[in-house]
Amino acid sequence: VYLKRIHYQILSHLKWVISKAECNRQWTGSWVDICQQVLLLIPKIDYVVVKWHKPPEYWLKINTDGSKDAEVNSGIGGICRDHRGKLTMAFASSIGKTSSNMAEASAALAGVEWRSCNGCNNIILECDSQLVVDLINGKSKPPWQMQVIIRRIQDIAGQLNCAIRHCYREANQFTDALAKWSIDNEELLIFSHHDLPIFAVGPYMVSLRHKHRKNTFCEEFLLIAMQTLLLPAAHAGIAPLALPSARKSCRVGFWGQLVYTLVAAVILSFSVIITGKITSPFTFYSTAGGIAAAFVSVFWSFGYIRFGGQLMILQR
Repeated sequence: VYLKRIHYQILSHLKWVISKAECNRQWTGSWVDICQQVLLLIPKIDYVVVKWHKPPEYWLKINTDGSKDAEVNSGIGGICRDHRGKLTMAFASSIGKTSSNMAEASAALAGVEWRSCNGCNNIILECDSQLVVDLINGKSKPPWQMQVIIRRIQDIAGQLNCAIRHCYREANQFTDALAKWSIDNEELLIFSHHDLPIFAVGPYMVSLRHKHRKNTFCEEFLLIAMQTLLLPAAHAGIAPLALPSARKSCRVGFWGQLVYTLVAAVILSFSVIITGKITSPFTFYSTAGGIAAAFVSVFWSFGYIRFGGQLMILQR
């Protein structure tokens, strides 16, 4: 009797768990029949393509983020872009010791206050904290520590044509980098398109990848790696020299590779013209395939030169 009771409890619990996921499915039959039906279920794979989207024309989009270190010191960061994806303003500041939610809300407040003071009424505010978004939209009641900030954001948003939305952290990498960096800065720093910190160039370029041609995997990797590889160089004062030197090396490699590839193609062509025949088909086609691959590599290198030019513009 005891084993039958355990068997019944397991079966009932299994039916209840599966019924929550499969609301319209009727589970009947014995234990073996139910197990066979469970094995036939196919898990549903759900995914979302995460990227930053440009706002509509005559609108501005503000992305904000807050960050906190191990010692509870917090910083905020934000960026404002127009319908073309062009940066109009970015900010970063330390706000002292506070919680992560307070940092997120403070960043949102700094973003809407700055735009309201500069006469822009059509604003889209995006935060990667779903809790803060729900608090601003009135879906949840804010705790007493955050009531003043949340009400201030709601008052400003009520005076503007403002939409508050949630975005994934992967689409908010630029502001995340600014917020982490701003923890050690006591004053509020405002940036334009031409004076971004060197560590923030990579995340900014990643967010603009839809504006130009689609970057290759290697270019995406280099963009993301810039915020970690060039940050020590920026503090040491050698970052302005690193980018021109790297671009010059790419140019030398590009022209050298192009010349060698053309010379190889000319030699192969003359060998066929002089002899009048292909003596070894395998050798000929292997060499021709190698030359074609070299031309593809030359084209690839030219893409990196263009990529270096974009980084030079942002670095200046």
